[in-house]
Amino acid sequence: ISAGFLMALYTVMTGASAASVRALIMFLAFLLSRLSKRSYDSLSAMALAASLILLKSPGYLFDSGFQLSFSAAYGASILSPVLRKKLPFPFDKKDQPGAAMTAKRRRAEAVTGKERLKKLARAQWESAVSWLAIQLCTLPLIAYYFYEIPVWSLPLNLLLVPWARYILFLGAAGGAAGLVLPAAGKLILLPVNGILFLYDTLLRAARQLPAGTWICGKPELWQAAAFYICLAAGMCLFQKKPLPVKKAGKAYGGSAGADRRRRHSPLCVRNKALLGTGAFLLAGLVLLFWRSPDGFSLTMLNVGQGDCIVVREGSRVFLSDGGSTNVSEVGKYRILPYLKSQRIRRIETVLLSHDDADHINGIEELLVMIAERETA
Repeated sequence: ISAGFLMALYTVMTGASAASVRALIMFLAFLLSRLSKRSYDSLSAMALAASLILLKSPGYLFDSGFQLSFSAAYGASILSPVLRKKLPFPFDKKDQPGAAMTAKRRRAEAVTGKERLKKLARAQWESAVSWLAIQLCTLPLIAYYFYEIPVWSLPLNLLLVPWARYILFLGAAGGAAGLVLPAAGKLILLPVNGILFLYDTLLRAARQLPAGTWICGKPELWQAAAFYICLAAGMCLFQKKPLPVKKAGKAYGGSAGADRRRRHSPLCVRNKALLGTGAFLLAGLVLLFWRSPDGFSLTMLNVGQGDCIVVREGSRVFLSDGGSTNVSEVGKYRILPYLKSQRIRRIETVLLSHDDADHINGIEELLVMIAERETA
């Protein structure tokens, strides 16, 4: 009860966004299942959360935060267990062929330096598989709303996310201790400050890496739907179970059926399922990121009191003016998003009619963002 109360307070303090309310409702459903000694089903909890949120505010159905939150939750709680089951930690296969090592056997292992390293590697592997599941579920939405894909997100998440639990634990302990003895709170929060400094340093360095972000443009709705259909078909094929050995032997007996039994063996069926799943995912990615050939277009952007014209001829793009006197940060929030939505990564020429603010301040913002590598 106290955990649910604290989560509710945290949700209110953070603004009660769709994502935080979704997490709160699912967490309360989990607590109620424990109190009533019933099983917890994440898919049912997600359905309950979506129903309650949409009953209060139906417009959330078209909110990007709502869609991203539920798609990520679906990937983490539904798709991730399937992938972890079918893609177990590679080194566990050597100890227990055909399946991941059981929890009982893990606890029975001797605690040595090698086993600790193996445990850390297993945790990183499971994190990578979970990240893959979440990324597959949110990829069309990220492309649709943000027009770009973060290329270095996987290694950064694997490196930084495991430390989040220590930040939360030490942060809560330091905050509580600081209420009684400020010096003790500062001492406890010292490691948190070091970890956050490491986060900031690594993220700043990642921004300087080449090809850190891939500008993919805005896909059509049918392309996003086609990707999800291919993903669902691939996951259905991925879960295909091989024919039991005894049943396969009876169905294809004799020497003439040896080849057929081999084709229906678990290893062969698994390899076929992996190839089929890969083919479906590849087809989904091709459909999602396919763009029609660029022709001639002339677009006048709505920048408020000002001018901005984008002229496109094939792969060449020309920008005529770009500024506003009544829209703040027009380059960041009007001009740059349009260029990314059209998969424009390079501008051949910028033409400025004169140097009034409503013609040039957006261009100045773009130049500053390019110099600080904030555009891609």
